[in-house]
Amino acid sequence: MLREHDDMKRKDRHISSFMQNKKKNRYQHVVLYNEGAVIVKAVKKDETDDDYIHATKIKGDFGNYILAQVL
Repeated sequence: MLREHDDMKRKDRHISSFMQNKKKNRYQHVVLYNEGAVIVKAVKKDETDDDYIHATKIKGDFGNYILAQVL
């Protein structure tokens, strides 16, 4: 488990989507990495829609989960 933790620290992480959507993030200190981001596709697009939501995908031993901030 310690080796897995150390390997995770060495990976490059990107937060560009988080930084571009700062006003949509409830907590500014909870960073969302692009690599685990959830992409939301709107059924009906209008000019104000986009695919950003502050949520991340988590793979667990007992299934996959999505963690999200709610306003």
